[in-house]
Amino acid sequence: MADEIAKQGRDAASCNNDRIVDIRRLCSFSFPLTFLPVWYNISIDRHIRLFIRLVADSLEEVQWSFNKYWSSYFEETFTTSRWHWRLFWQYVNSLNKRHCLSFSTNDKFIHFIKCSNNLLPTIDNLRKQNNLYNQVRCPMCLHDDEDIRHIVICPGHEDGFQQVELEVTSKIMKFIKKSASSTKIVQRQLECIIFEYKDEAFPLLKERNCIELTRGLISDTIITKLRRFLSRKVTNEVVSRIIKHFHNAFRKYIWNPRCSELNILEANLGITKKDKMNTVRSHSYSISQQLDIQQTHGTLDKSEFLHEAMTHCRNYIHSLITKGSSQSWKT
Repeated sequence: MADEIAKQGRDAASCNNDRIVDIRRLCSFSFPLTFLPVWYNISIDRHIRLFIRLVADSLEEVQWSFNKYWSSYFEETFTTSRWHWRLFWQYVNSLNKRHCLSFSTNDKFIHFIKCSNNLLPTIDNLRKQNNLYNQVRCPMCLHDDEDIRHIVICPGHEDGFQQVELEVTSKIMKFIKKSASSTKIVQRQLECIIFEYKDEAFPLLKERNCIELTRGLISDTIITKLRRFLSRKVTNEVVSRIIKHFHNAFRKYIWNPRCSELNILEANLGITKKDKMNTVRSHSYSISQQLDIQQTHGTLDKSEFLHEAMTHCRNYIHSLITKGSSQSWKT
């Protein structure tokens, strides 16, 4: 009975010009297919479920690339070619999916995602939710407005970043000595490679260098310099550890002390937990007013955004199928 129904479905699909198929019935290619599903006039001669997953994942990644905090990184080929994206995704996957099996790993993953996408509750982000923070300044220097870019150059974090630099460099140096005993690199050289602004020739690079590290990005320049002393295999492992150790140290020496100072500042200003739960800014406007504000600031309409994302996704999949090429952040 089941075999007969399957044969009828197969025959119906092979005669169907649109080739509409219930994907729940196509678990694998363990049986001979007399037809191939078509996607934008391209026959899909591969595992159906894997192809569908490819489309879904690609759509998510295209939408991610439209993130305002990241969009400038994808505007020019020169910009995107500067970063080692494979190691970025390798680190993300080391915390995500099947590796996220504990509260500790989940905590690290959430912090990394917030940090790399500018979602940490810095003062500029808190102001978007509550007008109580309109006059609040950076809790570390009490002078400037706080955002992720200010944090990396704030005088109040000077000692903290020195601790970050020391801890990251020491741990990486220890790993290098264990993995490549014949290397001639010394700790001072390693520090100037990882933290480029420590080099006397580039003292003004601190903001850019640290912002890149908070995003989880390692430039090809850093990798090229490491390759002068280390093998390719050791270099790749070192870069992954740089991202890991930097984010752990950033949280320990920069973010946690900053949060403690903010709690003290909020107490002095009389901002209570109940006040923080009252997201006045998000509820003080009607839906129509919020839409007007979004349009005024040039925010893409949701349908327009989705259409553009789908177009990019379709072009990406088409290029992958026909040419075998992929977007720069997938290489």
